[in-house]
Amino acid sequence: MAAAAHEVVDLCDSEDEPEMERWMAEVQDVCPSIPSEAIYELLLETRDPVKTVHKLLDRGQQGAIPDVQRSGRSGQVFPTTSERRWGPLRPPSSRDMKIRRLAGSPLQPKMEHLVVLDFEWTADNRRPVMPISEITQFPSVLVRLDGHKSCIVDEFNTYVRPTLNKTLPQFSIQLTGITQEMVDRSPSLEEALPQYLRWLKSHGLLGNEGQRMGSWAFCTWSDADIAAQLVREFHFKKIDIPSCFDQWVDLKILYKRHYRKEPKGGLQACVERLGLTFEGRAHDGLIDSRNTAAIVLHMARGSMLFGSFTFRRPTRGLDKNGYAFGSKQSRAMKRKSPESLGKEQDESKESKRS
Repeated sequence: MAAAAHEVVDLCDSEDEPEMERWMAEVQDVCPSIPSEAIYELLLETRDPVKTVHKLLDRGQQGAIPDVQRSGRSGQVFPTTSERRWGPLRPPSSRDMKIRRLAGSPLQPKMEHLVVLDFEWTADNRRPVMPISEITQFPSVLVRLDGHKSCIVDEFNTYVRPTLNKTLPQFSIQLTGITQEMVDRSPSLEEALPQYLRWLKSHGLLGNEGQRMGSWAFCTWSDADIAAQLVREFHFKKIDIPSCFDQWVDLKILYKRHYRKEPKGGLQACVERLGLTFEGRAHDGLIDSRNTAAIVLHMARGSMLFGSFTFRRPTRGLDKNGYAFGSKQSRAMKRKSPESLGKEQDESKESKRS
């Protein structure tokens, strides 16, 4: 006599009853809405619970799984596949939906501030500036991050007198609008840096020992300002790099991530692409910092199309030797032995004293 349409198959006839029962339990845990008969027949065919689940999923996409209700092992009644969006899979539980992170990697807190920074430095379109380019403008715009209440808090700006090549190239003057007279009456980099650090401290961003206070980072339009110019000039002039410069946000990277657009055409084009107006003269460090800050505010406050962006972590930083992670100098320092590295550091300290 033929078995009824949904007659439960007696697994006790199987010679490998314990193994089959374990396979049945594994498949039913993933696909609780599938009748036992269907699972059993596929297990006899595949002899593999993983392959059985895959076959059941394939049949579900093709509408070949019977549309029946069944009771789970705990008496719970599962809805039919037509009543659910999960096909043969069980619905996700609250445990499945929890964010899972590796041990020791908690979700980083939101940044409270960004210090937007855009140096100007000497340049020449006819020949390289030797031995190095020098910073001629040291500006910043402090942005408080608070969702739609995000705002600009303060600004800092000073021009800087170059000391290696005291006469500005004509190209540099035309590009930045910074004249010889402006830098001649300005502090050197060694004099401007303490002024800048005092400004950061006045806003509670630095402690008495110069350490970072709170959750904040510098923000630049590309890595060039800190990873290239600041690092190169500070090392060349044997100026200690303040610890607060150890990390920053390259806004070009986050611009692409948030707006799903390539940051092409320079800062002004990227500002105007958002429907904003580029305010002032390009290649003035303070003006560029203000316009970079305008993008930060647009991201933090949010828009109807893209929503708001939460700044949580820097995109790059400096290693313990004061070189940008991934740079040639950083990789070269890693290859050096601890003995030779310590000797170089001692010689550097001795030259600073002299």
